[in-house]
Amino acid sequence: MQSKYFLLLLITLLVSACSNNNVKVVSQNAEEAYTLLLESLMNEEESLNNDIEYVSIDLSNINGLREEQKQIVKTFFKSPDEVEVLDLTLDELREENLFDADSNTLTGILLTIEEINFYQDAEFANFKGSKYRSDEDVVTVEGKMQYTDGQWELIEIKQTSES
Repeated sequence: MQSKYFLLLLITLLVSACSNNNVKVVSQNAEEAYTLLLESLMNEEESLNNDIEYVSIDLSNINGLREEQKQIVKTFFKSPDEVEVLDLTLDELREENLFDADSNTLTGILLTIEEINFYQDAEFANFKGSKYRSDEDVVTVEGKMQYTDGQWELIEIKQTSES
């Protein structure tokens, strides 16, 4: 079943036109690039992962990615301890009361791909992302990926801020 979704995603990504907004979907196996970035974000500041009830992936900045493609990214993403994976923004998480009102802290983690740009025939990508638990517990990163031998690899990832 996943292979059908993968093939559908790959065909759609190759045919889709790019928009001029922050995140462009123009790469072969782009879902692997997004998944690698999201899993890398989870590995940053692992203390934020303690006692989480969910991981929410904010895919709202990814232009050109349809709902079924977002579902594929969510499917490929492996959450720690098999917690539920959601596709909600920070505002939506608060609207759904998925935070502790006393401490103003999410009861899970919010991962956001803020920017990703593919270059040189979609074999390289620069990215920016964040991992959020509260206003005091947030990490932002930037880095580079390369598509080599049929898979995406991290070349560099560094924290640009930490609270």
